[in-house]
Amino acid sequence: QDCPLCTRSLKDNPQLVAEMEHFRSVGDAAKRTYRDNLNAIQRDMEAAIPPSLRRLRNEVVSISPKRDIEIALRDRFVNAPRYASCLFGLARLVLSSLSSTPTEELPGVRLSAAEEMPQGTTETLEAITIAERFLAISEWFTNNQGLWQQWWDDLTGQSQNAVFKDRFAGKLAQLDDAMRASTPYRDAAKGLHEAWKHGLAIDRIDIEQKRRQDIADQLEPLKALRKFAEAETKSAIEGLSARMATLLDGIHIVEKLKFHSTHMDRKTGISVRGGFDPNIRIDATLVANASWLRALLWSFVFSVRQEAVEHLGEDRLPLLVLDDPQSTFDLTHRHRWAQYIAALQAAPTNIQVLLATYDESFLAQLSTLKVNGRQAYLAAAGPDTGCLSLVEGDSLKRSWDDATRKKTPEAAQAFISKTRIHLETMLKIMMRGEADTSNLTIGKLRDKIKKLNRDCVTPWNRHEFKDLVNRMESRPEISHMESSHHSTGLTLGMAEATDVENFWQKDVSPRLNKAFRAIREYRLLHGESKAMHADPSTVEMPPGHRTIVRQIPLRIHGRAAALTNGRLADGNLTVTEFSLSEREQVVLANHDAFRVVKPTLEPVARPGDVLLVADNTKVPPGSLVVAVCSDRLVARRFQVSPEHPDIAILTAQAVSPSEIAPPLIAHMSTVSLRKIIGVLFDPVGFPVSAPSGQELADCGGDAAVKKLVSGTLGLVQVSGGSAEPQALDG
Repeated sequence: QDCPLCTRSLKDNPQLVAEMEHFRSVGDAAKRTYRDNLNAIQRDMEAAIPPSLRRLRNEVVSISPKRDIEIALRDRFVNAPRYASCLFGLARLVLSSLSSTPTEELPGVRLSAAEEMPQGTTETLEAITIAERFLAISEWFTNNQGLWQQWWDDLTGQSQNAVFKDRFAGKLAQLDDAMRASTPYRDAAKGLHEAWKHGLAIDRIDIEQKRRQDIADQLEPLKALRKFAEAETKSAIEGLSARMATLLDGIHIVEKLKFHSTHMDRKTGISVRGGFDPNIRIDATLVANASWLRALLWSFVFSVRQEAVEHLGEDRLPLLVLDDPQSTFDLTHRHRWAQYIAALQAAPTNIQVLLATYDESFLAQLSTLKVNGRQAYLAAAGPDTGCLSLVEGDSLKRSWDDATRKKTPEAAQAFISKTRIHLETMLKIMMRGEADTSNLTIGKLRDKIKKLNRDCVTPWNRHEFKDLVNRMESRPEISHMESSHHSTGLTLGMAEATDVENFWQKDVSPRLNKAFRAIREYRLLHGESKAMHADPSTVEMPPGHRTIVRQIPLRIHGRAAALTNGRLADGNLTVTEFSLSEREQVVLANHDAFRVVKPTLEPVARPGDVLLVADNTKVPPGSLVVAVCSDRLVARRFQVSPEHPDIAILTAQAVSPSEIAPPLIAHMSTVSLRKIIGVLFDPVGFPVSAPSGQELADCGGDAAVKKLVSGTLGLVQVSGGSAEPQALDG
């Protein structure tokens, strides 16, 4: 093709061209026959190898039987841990016997390199080599099987010519004899070990008994002090009687039963003597009421304390920690108790009182009596704060006074940081039980309260919480607080601190305290959610026929507005009809249909009409609803008590006043509500039956719904309030 002379010769000699084409075709046929023969040879070779040996095709060329057997023997009997570290006599026996193994070896073969093979024969020659290798190994096994079996029998001692004691069987027999011979010693060692353990235990018991006996011997002389101690205790208790009487008169209103004295008796213990007449003494505990006895106990406690202070000449611990002390008194005696607490501050030793209480009226009494002190909110330890929380608002005032005195950026930043910590802690305590607040910042806490308020979750739906989050929304002062514990807080100064102080005093602090008191009062009144304590519902909603409701043809054709002054269906109408492109399709995807059977929704729906009810839709107060309330299915108007937002009120309305059903009042968490979004009026009426007391029933099946909507043309949007209450604006 590249030579111009040859090319020209071929063009001038057609016969030569034909002959060359013939030779080429013959050569191609010969090549095909050659490849077919090679493929046939490979198939025959593959079929000749047993299936169990085919997985060894790639390994058989490298197998050297004698070498591989010796390697396996070393790995099994020489290098294995049990032979290398323990049974090394057997390992040494196997290692020495490897020198007497049969000598014949079958060396490995090497597959020919690709460049040494004729073209296309590499796979065939490899298959032939592998087959020959299998045959060679088989021949080697046939020739050497007896020699290797004889070698193994000599090694294990099974051969008649072998010396038994110097072989495997002999060694194992020696080992077995040694194990049997060592059994008594092993049992003895075990017994010695158990005896040692029991001896140690007995020794420890002896040491402990000796220590206790030494203590008893040292305490023996104190037995003589028993009578002296009883006499001293009796004298001390009787000596406190006058002091107790004085204190009792101060904290308990005078009654006819008068306290006289206390005595101690070995048999009856402490007895309290009193009486209604100065000359008659009786056991006061038999006739005294609870307040009298509690006041007496408090008098005893404080008398002991006064006695100790006088005896020591000083008050070494001028601190009293009281947890709800007023709970031991009735309302009549709380005032006297508050007076006594106030008097403690004026004591000569300047007693400091730490008082924890949940009673707001008792705190008000203390404030009226001019008890000086700082007030703080106290909350138990929880995962949000990690420790007991003592939130004191006066600490912010002290920090602000420090900042205004120093007027340094550091003092300003410290004030802003304290304000952030105070606000965060208060919000976290308020949110306990609603969310994991351990890692939430002010902004995230505000958003969670806002969501609870928006979702009408009790008690977060109160106006106190809404007012609080509105004041905290999009304020630069909140940004200053949140940045106070970041690197950006280093840029804050007195200007920002002044803004935070004004914002805190005017906007946040009063509303935060109101919200905190609201959540606290709610939890004191209601405790945990009443849903867990409510009776389980014993009725279920009837079938809603959701598939048929979804197929109702609803397309908005236009808009209509009545021109009458609020009257219904007797005035002129202005109608705006939409074009085909403007008509919007409405699909009731998650809605059910129920039939109302009682006059509880008149005039909106009469008994026999079908209610269209939405599922998973927010139900605002004032809506018409169907509800599951304990064992009743009701159709009512939903209202919320303004004083108690966690209380649901379900009211009924009928045209005839004598048929108006009484309202239902229930805790919000115990009622399941679904909003009514429309009514299918049944002009003929449908005979339905419902259990006694139920206000809802099945609508009558798919056919009943299809019949009511069979003549539906579409929807007309109402503009204005002239169609109320049947149709609302929009």
